[in-house]
Amino acid sequence: MFNRGSTAAAETEDNFTESQDKPAGLGYIRFIILLLAGLFLISVMIQVFLAGMASLVNASHWQEHRSFIHYFEIIPVGIFVLSFIGHVRGAVRWLGLMMILFIGLQYMTANMASRLPALGALHPVLALFLFWISIVAVQKAYFAWRNGVRSD
Repeated sequence: MFNRGSTAAAETEDNFTESQDKPAGLGYIRFIILLLAGLFLISVMIQVFLAGMASLVNASHWQEHRSFIHYFEIIPVGIFVLSFIGHVRGAVRWLGLMMILFIGLQYMTANMASRLPALGALHPVLALFLFWISIVAVQKAYFAWRNGVRSD
């Protein structure tokens, strides 16, 4: 009976040790991914606000809308790269890649609007998808950070 208790205690201790063997920095990297996803979501909301200001208040805000993207367009690249470093597989990684793709599509629809107006009309629709992807990325990044597991 004494040996059984020792074995159970040893198994519990081994399980505890295994979870502690993971690099301590992974939690920090996953938290940084969460912060980047949140910052990107807030930035998308500001970008939509600036478009609304330009459309409904004063057209001079279009320049702010055009230039603001340059402040946050690199964030999804950071999310994607850090997902490899932080061992975050699945949804967070692919959502980061999707954000990069949708930013590229946003540039395409904005720059082609004068030649193909229907393509330009997709610009706000793609912004809705980018907003939705951002929300899901924050949720999945939070799950990966809190639970320390892959997030798909």
